[in-house]
Amino acid sequence: MKKILLSILTLGIGAFALNAQTLDQSNTASTSSTWLVNSGGNTSNGQSFTAGMNGFMSSISINIDASNSFLPILAGDFTLTIRSGNGYGGTILGVDTFSVTGTEPSGFLSIPIKPNTVAITTGSSYTYIIDEISGTGQLNIAASSNSYAGGDLYSQVFTNPATVDGTSDFIFETYVTTPNCTVDQQHIGTDTRQALIGSDSFLEGQSFRAGISGQLNSVDLELIATNGGCAISNMNVKVEILDGDGLSGTMLASEIVSLSTNFPRTMTSFSFSNPASIVANQLYTITFSLVSGQSCGAGEPQLNWFYQFPSSFSNSGGRHYRNGSMPSMGDASYFKTCVSACLADQAVAAAQTTICNGDSTTINVGSTEVGVNYTLRNDADSSIVGSVVAGTGAAISLPTGSITATTTYNVLGVKMGSNSAVDLSGTTDVIQFTNPFYTYTNEITIESWVDFKGSHLRAGQATAGVDNNASNVWLWDGGGFLVNDNGSWMGLLFPSSIPSGWVHVATVANASGMFIYYNGVLVASNTSGITSGIRNTSNSVIDLGHDPRFPLSVRNTNHSFDNFRVWNTARTATEISDNMNNCLTAGTPNLVQYAEFEEGTGTTLSSLVGVNGIIINPSSAWINGVFACPLCELEMTQMVTITVLPALTGTNNTTICNSDSVVINGTTYNAFNPTGTEVFTNVGANNCDSTVTVALNVLPAIDNTTTLNVNTISANQTGATYQWLDCDNSNAVIAGATAQNYVVTATGNYAVEITTASCVDTSACVNVIITSINELSKNNVNIYPNPTNGKVTIQLANATITTDYSIYAIDGKIVASGTTKTNTIVVDLSNESKGVYFVKLNTTNSSTVHKLIKQ
Repeated sequence: MKKILLSILTLGIGAFALNAQTLDQSNTASTSSTWLVNSGGNTSNGQSFTAGMNGFMSSISINIDASNSFLPILAGDFTLTIRSGNGYGGTILGVDTFSVTGTEPSGFLSIPIKPNTVAITTGSSYTYIIDEISGTGQLNIAASSNSYAGGDLYSQVFTNPATVDGTSDFIFETYVTTPNCTVDQQHIGTDTRQALIGSDSFLEGQSFRAGISGQLNSVDLELIATNGGCAISNMNVKVEILDGDGLSGTMLASEIVSLSTNFPRTMTSFSFSNPASIVANQLYTITFSLVSGQSCGAGEPQLNWFYQFPSSFSNSGGRHYRNGSMPSMGDASYFKTCVSACLADQAVAAAQTTICNGDSTTINVGSTEVGVNYTLRNDADSSIVGSVVAGTGAAISLPTGSITATTTYNVLGVKMGSNSAVDLSGTTDVIQFTNPFYTYTNEITIESWVDFKGSHLRAGQATAGVDNNASNVWLWDGGGFLVNDNGSWMGLLFPSSIPSGWVHVATVANASGMFIYYNGVLVASNTSGITSGIRNTSNSVIDLGHDPRFPLSVRNTNHSFDNFRVWNTARTATEISDNMNNCLTAGTPNLVQYAEFEEGTGTTLSSLVGVNGIIINPSSAWINGVFACPLCELEMTQMVTITVLPALTGTNNTTICNSDSVVINGTTYNAFNPTGTEVFTNVGANNCDSTVTVALNVLPAIDNTTTLNVNTISANQTGATYQWLDCDNSNAVIAGATAQNYVVTATGNYAVEITTASCVDTSACVNVIITSINELSKNNVNIYPNPTNGKVTIQLANATITTDYSIYAIDGKIVASGTTKTNTIVVDLSNESKGVYFVKLNTTNSSTVHKLIKQ
């Protein structure tokens, strides 16, 4: 399952270990001249050089001359700018500030470069430039005769273009560090097939499946270049890392470098200033292209990437993408990836790997790092389980909570930033981003967390020190938000009331109007939209805490800033409010400048997107910011699967009689408590709990009442089985008395045992008192013949009274019945069994029973 990264992040100071710095390029020839850098006409000096190794620049040492009393070294602040290529026109790779006190001796002056910010590649050209920024400083930089073959000396006077001096080279040394990284994936061979590298629309790609989680610091590509008669000596190329397999994934890292237009087949290394965070077993794609817009004139340089066909590259999922199209089946480019962990890959294990359904366990991280937050995640969808646990330097346990299905877990470690911000506490200190994004259309959004500190904001993007509508882009200008609509300022006033404390400020402009938001809430707007397009100024700067149209000591304000963002689109109110408290990723669409302010020290601000920033005239203080952003993250390689045993469940549907009960797990169930749930603990070999659902089948209650009619007892329960009992004889069974009715022939106490289904109940005893049968029949009724073997005649004394008659067998069965108003009744008993029968006669005045014997 694909892992979803929390963020793709740049590394701050100390994010991963670096080797000791190594001397790369140097010119230590004798001094033949000195070149002045100050705030006057001698604006800046530079020297180009050719890198001899791959890695990150760590420092540059320049040779200064302190012996000239007429042009002494003066205290002040300076910048060291590194550009790609030869001269002042290349891409800015890094800007660092340094100060001199005026007491430095002659010799090498080491200028540190913020770690992991300026990536260089063997054989590529770069230029360092020294510039004075405080208005007071002065340096004499020593140079030799033309003794360094890898570059040239450049000098700029006032605002004139920099010129190359072909007779001298500065005396200097460059130092490089290389990340402690491990070769992860590689495909190396000798096949001579070559893929031509074109522009962005004609790029080459190679996908691979990462084997190590960490930071992808560099890739090596096997290349060859021929200039084809081209007059230019260098070409700019772009290397990117995309998420996933293919050419349309999210960009995770990107680097533009300058290569020679003529070199033999070489495994060429490309280091990333902002490495990509990658996860083991996930797919990524390397893309390689010429930077668009490059022209040669008489002939074109040919840059080719070697590949193999048929491929022996066994990395599962890795494919070669040719000519910016679908993958070429069976091909694989020659490449190598180098990965370092921004934090340690810790051992991960479970306290229990098999548990009962509904139980929990813990996932143990063998060791942890202080300053790293660890999160347990469901590997199926990377959803977070439980809460974040801070590293302690020792082992920690992450609880799973109750689990009901077999689940695989991973552990994510996130190294957090310092939660810092910059307080521009001085009168001339400024945060500046040089050569930022500038190709806007008619939409822009600028966001930052700001502490106004009692005054209106000053910030903006413009050509430094130039106040005209031909070069200014946007401004936060002392109470107003301004955007240059192709030569015309469109403006909107900030609220007159200045807020206190940290406030998220977002200003938006598009074709429909201008908008200002405080903490995600709209506080000002108009309909003065951008109709002609925002002014595009290629040589602009972004200043925070200063109006960039004026000198650095003019129009400054003492604000505090954190989490600065610029977009080339108009963000909606919902987008602003939903994301103002969140850290963003490098691949966020339309985000063109993003600095998180997580350094906490120094004068350089690493930007996750766009150019890095510097603090000029750094009297500023680093203070606590609004929220911290992650510096880097690593998913631990080991994953743990917890097997959940099937739930032990059952039902108890015992059938009971209405008056019965049953005890289950200590609980009594009956007709009044027929349902419930019982949990049996420590069941079976795995000692799991078993859950039993109780739902008794309670049979209907038996009606155990009776009705007495003269000497006949009737059970009121119908549809049952009956057995009459002699209560006076210890409830002895009366033979043959199994009907619902029982005709009593002798005075006594009688009961009936009633059976329905499997239930039995007994009625109360009924007392019956009768007189002699002969007395009942004397002078009233004559029955003959008696005994009889067939027909029998019943002669009544009174023929005018209606009489109901019934003849019962000894077991209560009626064998004949009827009603008559005559005095003679004839009944045929030929088909009846031999035995004793009873003749029951009922009139309105009497009820008599007579004995009849069938022979």
